[in-house]
Amino acid sequence: MKNDLRLKHILSVIFICISIWHLNAQNPTKSSPIDSLAKKKNIAVVPFMPQMYQNDLSRLWYKTGEMTSHQTQLYEISRQIAHALADSLLNEYELTDLNESQTISTTDFLLEFYGLGSIAYADTFPQKTAKAKWLKNKSAFIKPHESGPDNGNIRLTEEERQDQFINFKIRDLKRYVKLCKELEVDQVLFINQFDVKGDFGSPYQSGRETNYFINIHYALYDDHANLLLGNKTKHTTTNEKARYRYFLENDLTKSTHEITKKISEMLKIQEEIQAELDAKLAKKKKKKQ
Repeated sequence: MKNDLRLKHILSVIFICISIWHLNAQNPTKSSPIDSLAKKKNIAVVPFMPQMYQNDLSRLWYKTGEMTSHQTQLYEISRQIAHALADSLLNEYELTDLNESQTISTTDFLLEFYGLGSIAYADTFPQKTAKAKWLKNKSAFIKPHESGPDNGNIRLTEEERQDQFINFKIRDLKRYVKLCKELEVDQVLFINQFDVKGDFGSPYQSGRETNYFINIHYALYDDHANLLLGNKTKHTTTNEKARYRYFLENDLTKSTHEITKKISEMLKIQEEIQAELDAKLAKKKKKKQ
């Protein structure tokens, strides 16, 4: 009797296993959240150097006693930028914050990246290219800003350039590529300078409330040192509103979202270009078949 029950139990288990196998065979495998995470690109965030920090609001915080430590300001502001970036780009990227020590090797990656290049002013990127305007006659070409009338000739008209930003110019390309491979990152976001400037000379201030402009200069490079983005934020706050904690949690986050918006726009354009290329390749394959 016991043997019969044991045999029935074994047969039942075998039947259940076969049923599960059949169900899995009928249903195609679907991508899981883990699979989608694996496809994300990784960005390393290089924080601004201590000497590239200037904040006119510090005087107010020292006066009120909200924040008296310069070193704490540097660390907390830099860390909050990285956290805001990670939260905003969660669906598109993984972030490696070089504020935090890396345990994957003995290399001090932050100091290594700092030593790769130098700080210099540059035009915002991507930059609009100059356009040629065709006029009546096609017999001559006049350079931009050349004096004299058009006389019906072609004149090259340049788009007005935006304000420049402080860029990190990579000079040691081989070392940069090697560091990206060691960190296993696809892109590197340099926070080149952080400054908050008060509009003290404006005649439109209320006398008590003053505007302050938060400028985060940044540059995004791919893992082969090609510049993908380069610009600065333009968020405005006031001394009445920007108490230290509010500044960290609100103003700084809004400024950082200006960066993530540009990165998302860039990613969307890249995806559209890739989709067009894929469609062209698919057409070529059909023609060959």
